[in-house]
Amino acid sequence: MPLIIVGHRGARGLAPENTIKAFEIGCKYSDYVECDIHLSADGRLVVIHDGTLRGTAHQPGYISDYSLEDLKKFDFGQGEKIPTLEEVIDVVERNKKGLIIEIKGLTQEEADSVERKLAEFMKSRSFSVPIFVCSFWHKSLEHFKNVLPEIKTFIAVDDSETAGKSSELIYNSNADGIGIKSELISKEIVDDVHKNKFFVDAWTVNEEKEFKRLKELGVDWITTDYPDRFRGSE
Repeated sequence: MPLIIVGHRGARGLAPENTIKAFEIGCKYSDYVECDIHLSADGRLVVIHDGTLRGTAHQPGYISDYSLEDLKKFDFGQGEKIPTLEEVIDVVERNKKGLIIEIKGLTQEEADSVERKLAEFMKSRSFSVPIFVCSFWHKSLEHFKNVLPEIKTFIAVDDSETAGKSSELIYNSNADGIGIKSELISKEIVDDVHKNKFFVDAWTVNEEKEFKRLKELGVDWITTDYPDRFRGSE
């Protein structure tokens, strides 16, 4: 199967991350784009990586402190506003690309709340493009999969100990694959995951040398801030 290119936070290296501009650019160069979701104070699924506004909108407080209306008042870079998940899906469907949704949360409790809201949202509508759901919060992801078994999911890991237990963790979370920090990925891990009929996503890959190494190892997806660098190299 051809290697899948995933635009990280849309196309984080080419536009303000997790904004409509980033997703439009990401769709131009990627097979899938990836976004992160939190809940606003009024229970809306908003697309942002961190649980605070400091890194992107340079504002005090947490996402959960603000309503969607108030969040929309802030500049998230180059005049871009924070998008809702619905707005991102509209972009992806219009461009006929796939979407990866990462469940975020500062605590397990927050992640569980995001997961429940996402499951409720996804049960309420149909989609014209493939959608995957992932998270570092494996318990939340397991619950999501139990509620919506037809949606493909994958766990995320970022340390060598858990990466070495990839297949076991995927199985325990009732998931379909795993996203691993790229430098932790070895041939042994890829072969073991594939032997168990799961898939491997490598993140975040921005240099040609690492891209070639991972491609040779046989990873299935490569997530990058710069999808334009690798389009045509799959």
